[in-house]
Amino acid sequence: MSAASKPVMPKPETAKLANPATSAQSDHEHVGKISAQTTIFVLIAIALILYQIQWILPPFVLAGLLAYVTTPAIEWSSMTVLYDEPA
Repeated sequence: MSAASKPVMPKPETAKLANPATSAQSDHEHVGKISAQTTIFVLIAIALILYQIQWILPPFVLAGLLAYVTTPAIEWSSMTVLYDEPA
């Protein structure tokens, strides 16, 4: 068999790109099925969980802010300090 007689099968990526209208509809079909009642329930559940653990959150928020603020200084100092190699 020669290379010219072999059928060429499209790749899965190119098959999706061939008809973007149908692939976009199937990709986001599940979004319309979420009801308002479910969304409200999830938001209330998240609010209740955050309310229950509110005393735990401040140290983590403070640590995250401290890390965010000091990261540039730490990276700068680690690049400028020369370390002695062990003998």
